Amino acid sequence: MSESPTRDAKLSRTRRIGVAVLAAGLAIATASGVMSVLGSGSQPDMTGVVAYAAPKPDAYTAAAKKLGTGLTKAISKDLKLSGAQYLALADAGRQAAATVKSLGGGVKTSWIDRDGTLHVIAADATTAQKATLAGAQSSTSDPLGDEAAAKQAADSTRTYWVDRQAGKVKSYAKKSLKLMSGLSDGKLLGGTGYMISVSGALARCSAGFAGTDGLGRPVDLTAGHCVASDDTNVAIPAMNYAVPANYLDRQWGPEDAQQTAGYAAQGYLGDGNDAGLLNLEAGKYTATPQVSTWGADGKDVAAGKGEGLYSQDDGTPVDVYDATDATIGAPACKSGSTSGWTCGVITKTGVTEQINDNGTQTDVYGFQFTACMLSGDSGGAIVSGNYALGVDSYGNMGSCDDASKDDAVAGGYAVVAGDKNAEKLFGHTFNLAIHVGQPAFGALTADRISGTVDAATGAKVAVTVDGKSYTAIVRNGGAWSVKLSKALAAGSHTVSAVASLKATGSDLTTTGETATKQFTL
Repeated sequence: MSESPTRDAKLSRTRRIGVAVLAAGLAIATASGVMSVLGSGSQPDMTGVVAYAAPKPDAYTAAAKKLGTGLTKAISKDLKLSGAQYLALADAGRQAAATVKSLGGGVKTSWIDRDGTLHVIAADATTAQKATLAGAQSSTSDPLGDEAAAKQAADSTRTYWVDRQAGKVKSYAKKSLKLMSGLSDGKLLGGTGYMISVSGALARCSAGFAGTDGLGRPVDLTAGHCVASDDTNVAIPAMNYAVPANYLDRQWGPEDAQQTAGYAAQGYLGDGNDAGLLNLEAGKYTATPQVSTWGADGKDVAAGKGEGLYSQDDGTPVDVYDATDATIGAPACKSGSTSGWTCGVITKTGVTEQINDNGTQTDVYGFQFTACMLSGDSGGAIVSGNYALGVDSYGNMGSCDDASKDDAVAGGYAVVAGDKNAEKLFGHTFNLAIHVGQPAFGALTADRISGTVDAATGAKVAVTVDGKSYTAIVRNGGAWSVKLSKALAAGSHTVSAVASLKATGSDLTTTGETATKQFTL
């Protein structure tokens, strides 16, 4: 699907600002999701605590129809969810992360179930009580966590962790993890392939998320090990989509390259990081806030039923609305140039692993999830719903059949989550490109204006009715509504609406197109 730059959004520079918090006292949930003050008493101080309620899938029925064919199949096959359930659970993970962060340092761990229920293991009774009041199920005991810790203390060769949805402790060999680069039309969408040079040989990686640098030039966020091996300004060719091939099972070389996608800008691998930037070729590529797919599992290709079939055209690409934190239990789907779209759930967050980089061990910090990730998928985009999670980094799978094994691992480097992430690493030199759509009007009555918009939950919609201004906040599924301060009289009226959002961690506010309509009461 192609969109002109003017339809996607226009960017305006803003400065990072602080968030005001509420005064002290007992709090209850409000429509904004923040706890409001009633006054203090025997209850714990709920100042600034964000209320949580699991989104309902019904709100995402229309949005689910816009998911691409390959992604929809992966959601059904890997997660056993409908598109609407997937989007609702992705928003649940994003909103749960906000609630957990607002609870402070008393949270030991947290996760969501398949129905969106938020669970919090607290270090003390006060934090547990706050979590319960905020809408979570809470406890101060964690038998499975204790079991994993005991097994870890007795075995230094494996990493033990709790699969919260399966309700059991699993493990994998520490030395089994390796980086996932693959040795041997005006957009560079997330998930598509490109080539790099490693020690004189060609390697294949995948594009991640589009963005802009500090001067507004288009860049692509990918894995650091997919950039760090090249000198700055070395040309990066995109893969040739016209060459039919199974890149898992054959030798390939320069004939597989298409036009130059861009140039290596900066890449960091080690000390917890695995992120790099490509400067996209000026005049050929735009910072398009979308993720597509390209590639397919080797066995599927041989059988003639690969999802991506090495083409960017796999249904409608996924629009990226914003970045999100990683929440255990939330869905995570990745797009890569080898295995295309595959999906799983987030299993661990804030974890540092030692990764094999061609015989050298290096530390990478990030999150882990259960989707298939194969050699050549490195750098590809990982999304939860319409939200950017991170880029493909490391794993230990040889085929997608391995994804169902208890010791299978896929690791991602986050865009904004955790102590180390791309926004912190690159600062002003990377701003995630996001999609903010044009509002569509729904019910227009004498006292209320409503509609929908393809934008992140929490985005603002500026509404003007006959010259008077109002502000709406986008709710789950893209719905928005404003109640007018005075009922409109019978006759003709003019309403306009425009949506905007400053991407998490970004310097920029993205503003969509304005919608205008005349209506008669």
